[in-house]
Amino acid sequence: MLQSGFLGTLSDWVTEQTAQDVAVMDKAAEAFGLRKLLASTEEREKILALFSEWLVFDCKQDIFDGKTGLEFFVERNPLHLPEDKLSAYKDMLSFDAGLFEVKNVERGKGITLASVVSGTEQFVYDINASLSFHGTETIWARIAPVSGLYHGVGSLFVTYPRVMEGMSEAMRTWKRNSFDAKMTASWIAGPKASKPAVTPSYEESRNRFENALKKCGMDGFFSLETFADWASSEEKYDTDFALHALDGLTPDDVEFKDTAELIRVAGEFTNNIPRQSLKGKTPNEASRERQSRGEAGDWETDIFSKEKYIKVLEQASKHMAEGEFEKSYKAFEQIVKNLLKDRLPIFHVFRIYANAAVCCFHKGDIQLGEALLDASLRLNPLYDFAERQKERYAKHYNPALVEDFAALPKKEQKMLRSTWDDMCATGKRMYQHRVFSKYEKFLKELGISFVYRTKTKQVIHSFDEDGKPVKSPKIGRNDPCLCGSNKKFKKCCGA
Repeated sequence: MLQSGFLGTLSDWVTEQTAQDVAVMDKAAEAFGLRKLLASTEEREKILALFSEWLVFDCKQDIFDGKTGLEFFVERNPLHLPEDKLSAYKDMLSFDAGLFEVKNVERGKGITLASVVSGTEQFVYDINASLSFHGTETIWARIAPVSGLYHGVGSLFVTYPRVMEGMSEAMRTWKRNSFDAKMTASWIAGPKASKPAVTPSYEESRNRFENALKKCGMDGFFSLETFADWASSEEKYDTDFALHALDGLTPDDVEFKDTAELIRVAGEFTNNIPRQSLKGKTPNEASRERQSRGEAGDWETDIFSKEKYIKVLEQASKHMAEGEFEKSYKAFEQIVKNLLKDRLPIFHVFRIYANAAVCCFHKGDIQLGEALLDASLRLNPLYDFAERQKERYAKHYNPALVEDFAALPKKEQKMLRSTWDDMCATGKRMYQHRVFSKYEKFLKELGISFVYRTKTKQVIHSFDEDGKPVKSPKIGRNDPCLCGSNKKFKKCCGA
């Protein structure tokens, strides 16, 4: 077991160093949100304890040369500890912080914890924890192997609602130790701020949600009335569909803090919408009734992780870069099949359609490629990549746009136009029998319309006559573009 005062020695030293300069302490308190958290909860002692823990393990400060208090402490040894004692503090650099499931309890000894993120199980020596838990809880904790044995090295263990599968799947994509003491302090303050007197009203939550959508550039994707319909139509949509959809539709370039705020205020909004399954009550009202009975529940909503789709997208893009266009097209098609099966809208969809179209052009399915490009631009008329491909491939394959077309006899002009019209009609028919068409219809029925100005990074690949990738030569701004558009590079892909 850890010696008495072992953790206090470290925590006291870090806190004292931070507190020596009022400006330094104020900066740390502001970064943690200390004043706001203390004002929104009665759990002041827990918040202060987590703040001290955050200063030690999570907060990188200038006074510690951009390191955390723990990192600086073991590197400089300011208390001149003997090597055997300093070694124990060095062990704590390997800490794990986040949510754990309590798997087993040995009274008077410790508990077995399984990380929600990694699934790894560790027996943690902690007498107080062994007397507090029963083997069914989900808790936030900070543990570390000190002298070969795992111990609780944080300020406290915090009990959470049971983590549902979708939340677990999403957490498994998080970086190690990303669920730090600051996040837990916010959670502790959050439920306490959800008392009836301060629970935001429908109008308040609606306004917050609307503002967050605008900040994320998503205010044109769907109406708030549509979102409310997703949340309330439980026979048509799953209970968690609205927030699953919102998570899937969030653009990649939205900052994490803005995404987190969007999901939070969306939860406030959905919790103010009456549900038939709750006999006409809102989730807020039902939650207050459970709390009045002393009951704890699951997370108010589970979430749907996009990670499995992103991984397949990455693989499809890799196939494209390698010239494996058939494999790439099938991967894009499979993603859309899975999305339709899971009834999940996703922001990447217009990209999927446009890239699937490029695959079609490369493997000779010109008609379907044209239809897929059209569909991509229906989904997002501002998608720059699809606009460029539309111009490039239309000029390459559409005889009506060839520069010397006007010099041809009128009879040939008419024939070529008729041929192109037939090709377009064939492409539309092919598209109607593909899963892409069904998924587009699904999005339309949901009331989703992407209007999002994109700025796609140019990635240029060149291929030999057999479609195999070759090393792209260095190209000057005035050289012909590698894409085959017959334009100068600076006026095409280099623009």
